[in-house]
Amino acid sequence: AVLEILFNGIFLGAIYALFAVPMSVIWVTTDVIDVSIGAYAVIAGVVVAAFGLPWGPVLGIAAAMLLGCITGTVFLGFHALRTMKDAMPIVLATFAFMLLVESAILVVVGTDNQFLDRIGGSLPMGEAVISVQGMFNLALSVVLMLALSAVLKWSPSGLRMRACAISSKGAALVGIPVKRTQFLTFVLCAGISGVGGILAAMSIGMTYASAFSFTTIAF
Repeated sequence: AVLEILFNGIFLGAIYALFAVPMSVIWVTTDVIDVSIGAYAVIAGVVVAAFGLPWGPVLGIAAAMLLGCITGTVFLGFHALRTMKDAMPIVLATFAFMLLVESAILVVVGTDNQFLDRIGGSLPMGEAVISVQGMFNLALSVVLMLALSAVLKWSPSGLRMRACAISSKGAALVGIPVKRTQFLTFVLCAGISGVGGILAAMSIGMTYASAFSFTTIAF
């Protein structure tokens, strides 16, 4: 049914939004496109598939945020060198890091699809059958987007991120710790992407090569 195809597209898009929004937040805050977004998602999905519930999601998000810490450190390292005139070296570094993560996952888990048992059940809606897993994906994505919006609008950290997005030089002049704020942006967005990876593992599965696919979708 057309309605069922429409809902399935929305449910899948809700997962992809959790890749695209973090990439956008990093870009506006740091002027860098983080190509490692897909790697954060895949590492979270692989970890949750390995450990299962209830601790798998916690460990998966932690693993994604750890990768975000590494990328943030690389970002700060390039700026500390004070030799770069544009963001391209950092973008290439994040691409290389994504390939490194892909290779590590290939070595550890091989080429098999990684899955976590999906939430069972479905609800009839006219001629369409709507999966509970899909509704969960959409609901969780909406909650995360609303939470991120609230953080950016009202929390001190979010206001600092917005100030850095407007002008990093201006933010530094008024005493905002720009580099620390940008580092934490990488970590936060890696966590959000990790949630998307967990939902992908529950819905469509993933392999080591999904990192590049998820990054491409995020664009």
